[in-house]
Amino acid sequence: MKKILLLVAMTMAFTLANAQDKEVEQSKQSFEQVSNMEQMATHMADRLKKGCDLTDEQYAQVLELYKAQTAEMQKMFQNRQPGQHFNREEMKKLREDVDAKMAQILTEKQLDKYKEMQKQMPRRGFGGHHGKGKHHTAPQGN
Repeated sequence: MKKILLLVAMTMAFTLANAQDKEVEQSKQSFEQVSNMEQMATHMADRLKKGCDLTDEQYAQVLELYKAQTAEMQKMFQNRQPGQHFNREEMKKLREDVDAKMAQILTEKQLDKYKEMQKQMPRRGFGGHHGKGKHHTAPQGN
């Protein structure tokens, strides 16, 4: 009887420890996602500061704008069904909103530089897709 009680107690302890490990792992993943999104926003703002010669005040506004954009992208990612791609219209609207807000923050000269920087950046879709257009293939050997 003592052996059975001991076995039941050990099983319960193992189950509880396993559940706690899963919670810790999920919490850790959420923190890593937020941290990565913060890093992405900071990287984009740093790049723009250098490329467009932003003032400290402009930099702070741009950083907040990019943080909001990456948070919105993360929500869109979390709300989609497994295997489902991002809605192009939603992404387009998000980009347009950011561009409109950027026009309020930047001077005309900076805005021109910003637009030029946008043209230089490749527009790649999520999930390894490279958007519409030609698909690149490896050269065929003779």
